[in-house]
Amino acid sequence: MWALGQIESAEAVEALSGALNDEEPDVRRQAAWALGQIEAESAVPSLAAALSDPDDEVARMAAWALGQIEPSSAPPELIEAARRGTGERRTTALWALVQIEDPAAVPALVEALQDGNAEVRARALRGLAQIGSSTAVEAIAELLQDPDPEVRAAAARALAGGRGGGDPRPNPNPSLDPRPRPNGR
Repeated sequence: MWALGQIESAEAVEALSGALNDEEPDVRRQAAWALGQIEAESAVPSLAAALSDPDDEVARMAAWALGQIEPSSAPPELIEAARRGTGERRTTALWALVQIEDPAAVPALVEALQDGNAEVRARALRGLAQIGSSTAVEAIAELLQDPDPEVRAAAARALAGGRGGGDPRPNPNPSLDPRPRPNGR
């Protein structure tokens, strides 16, 4: 699977989509990564389904792949993952929504502004700035008083119309290397 992702073979999308149902989490994770590398919109339904995978790394890789593909609209499953997800699952789903820039994601991004995790709030702010949502101005303004300096800075950029002030860390999970190696590690 690693090689299929490296050569970005669109002919492999069907087989890789099927591998998202493999019993081994490493196989599912590598399949999601390869689909993200290929960037074929035909993989979106399979990746959206993989967002509910019981393995956190598989679900995060599926969200990463959706962000790489940047489909014309955010899958409802991705918006839901940004709403109900926790920890890194949620931050990766938010990162993917920022990449896709779908206005339908604005309510989920506004909800994320209330999260207790500063990283979640900062990602949501970046998403609202990227999408250019004027409906969230009041919620964004409140975060100018956030205790976290990164959140305050993101709020200021968002209010200033900072579309160019996107996420300074394009990989949403530095600990999750999006390039699986052939040996599965």
